[in-house]
Amino acid sequence: MIKEAEKDFGKYVLLAIVVGLVFLAYKIISPYIIVLISAFILAYMARPVYLFLNRKLSAGFSAFICLLLILAIFIIPVGLVLTQVGFQTYDFVQEGTFYRVSESISSLPIVDKFNLDISALGLKFFSFLLSLITDFATQIPAMVLSFLVFLFAVYYTLISWETISRKLQNFLPFDNKNKVVAEIDHSTKGIVFGYLLIAIIDFVVAATGFYLLGIHLYLLLAFLIAIFAFVPGVGPGFVWVPTAAYYIINGNYFVGGGVVVLGVILGFFIETLLMTRILGKTAKIHPLIMLLGILGGISIFGLFGFIIGPLILIYAIKVVTGIVEGMGN
Repeated sequence: MIKEAEKDFGKYVLLAIVVGLVFLAYKIISPYIIVLISAFILAYMARPVYLFLNRKLSAGFSAFICLLLILAIFIIPVGLVLTQVGFQTYDFVQEGTFYRVSESISSLPIVDKFNLDISALGLKFFSFLLSLITDFATQIPAMVLSFLVFLFAVYYTLISWETISRKLQNFLPFDNKNKVVAEIDHSTKGIVFGYLLIAIIDFVVAATGFYLLGIHLYLLLAFLIAIFAFVPGVGPGFVWVPTAAYYIINGNYFVGGGVVVLGVILGFFIETLLMTRILGKTAKIHPLIMLLGILGGISIFGLFGFIIGPLILIYAIKVVTGIVEGMGN
């Protein structure tokens, strides 16, 4: 009796230790969960390139080249946009455009009617802008650390993909796991390459629109829109909003208004309506589930939630379906 009690006590102690270790492990990696999931998804997207390079190069060197390509794809467009914004901001200040805009606003009847102090509002705006810049600057060390973790995670996921996949597959609690894994793989490819198709459509529509509006940098702007189409919360608006503002502030209302219309087409019709239909077909998932996955994923996971959200819903549906079918068999 005493031995059985000691045995049961030992089991409870072991269970408590395991739960404690799992909890501590979660607390350690919790700040980087989204980073790790994002790295896993990006590694999946880069895997075809990695496999192609790995035919003649070592695994480590192939993964390193993939990292360089990823950095080039993301950093170069951001650098181009920020450089362009910097030049336009400099011209905006040097040419006295801000002063002219301020004078135009001050002369509006509504300003006199409500006794608005444009100078005070301008100071408040710049104070708010400065606070945003300060907050962003304080986050830079954490962002750099997360980015380094992201790069390491992508690198080691690429070179250890087979091992990771095999271990994850062993955790699936049913017999028809190969079928479920194949369906998950198909759905994942559908989502990833569906987003690629959306980016191509964004590029074609944006390039055509900018060209018809007479914007000289139409190919560059369209390329940037295609890149930022992968970044929810930023998206094509990161390109077309400052472009429209630039032309409107400089008095070219026709081009500025045309860019706004183009932005609505890109943001609503393509990025929302068309995206859910295309991703639903390529991943063979109902458009409503895709829409819920995108919106819910962004609200929970932030930056890469537009991919993580639908994938989690798909994985949950496939795993539950596999369990039910396994129980039925």
